[in-house]
Amino acid sequence: MEILKRRHFIGGIGSFFLPSYAQAETTPLSSISLLPQDGSIAFCYSGPKTDGGWGTLHERGRLEVSKYFPKLRITSIENVPYSIQATRLFRYLIAEGVQMIITNSNYDNFLHDVSNYAQNVSFTECNGHVTTSNLGWFYLDHWYAFYIFGYISALITKTNKLGFISSFPIPSVYSAVNAITLGARKINPLINLQVIHTGSWFNPKVTIQAANALCDQGCDILLSIMNDMSYLRVAEQRNIKAFLYNNMTPPIRSKAYINSILCDFSKVYIQQIQQRINGTWNSKPVLLKLGQDYNISRWGTSISNIIRYQATALYENILRDYNPFQGPIYNNKRQLKVTSNTTMQNFDLYQWNWAVEGVTGL
Repeated sequence: MEILKRRHFIGGIGSFFLPSYAQAETTPLSSISLLPQDGSIAFCYSGPKTDGGWGTLHERGRLEVSKYFPKLRITSIENVPYSIQATRLFRYLIAEGVQMIITNSNYDNFLHDVSNYAQNVSFTECNGHVTTSNLGWFYLDHWYAFYIFGYISALITKTNKLGFISSFPIPSVYSAVNAITLGARKINPLINLQVIHTGSWFNPKVTIQAANALCDQGCDILLSIMNDMSYLRVAEQRNIKAFLYNNMTPPIRSKAYINSILCDFSKVYIQQIQQRINGTWNSKPVLLKLGQDYNISRWGTSISNIIRYQATALYENILRDYNPFQGPIYNNKRQLKVTSNTTMQNFDLYQWNWAVEGVTGL
């Protein structure tokens, strides 16, 4: 197994922007030869695979792939930037004979242009929004887990102010922030949520600065979609609470820790690769489901049994197909966006691009 270690790339975010939601008809890769048992696959990560969170979980999924397909030549590359350097990297991998590229983040046109160029290669990106004949995406319906976290936050907060540390203003951030706010306001309509963008998925120093800024504004619960858990240290120092996102080892004894989202990506990886080997792969999007492909983790020791019971009841209702995203829902400009007789469905939630009432900074 070949592991390529790359330096941290230098440069800014470049022309990062909200992705297009236009989707082409998804068709099988009938014109592409089957992936041989000793074929070549590359996994590309937006941050380090040792971050203890998002990157580490994807890397663990890749390691399971290596066990399941021992003859495959597998490359993993970390710290791939959102810039033209990503495009160059993808083109280099193709020139080296890679037949399938999987990314753990949405690289938008940095990847899409390459996929259009290399029709004999299949591409799958986590949190993508565009599909073509050889480009698909997968993600998790994390809005349900975040709704539960918002609901529980309303039972814990004393200031009615929640803080969210974000990377960029993209749909996955909107869906997380909105779900938290709606869940919290289901209990207490006076709760508000403040968002701070860091411009990066993994930058612990900036994450800590954002966490302290939110604390200074009176937020007593922190949530995030970042790759690292550095803001938990701030919560511990400032004597407040925090939810984590995809951390490997839940620090349940921490007085600040409440809960976390934990995802196993090995299943979707193995399925996608097996389909590619069988010649049945297509670019149909895959949405990982709460309770099946990912879950909420263990509760921190500071969380009471009463709160755990309420969280479990809501969790079980959602598993029984309860959809809490029902109108009326207003945006943060007090404009009606979802009428009272309408329920937002998964694709609506996945491509969310407006903030609900009670959200500032997004």
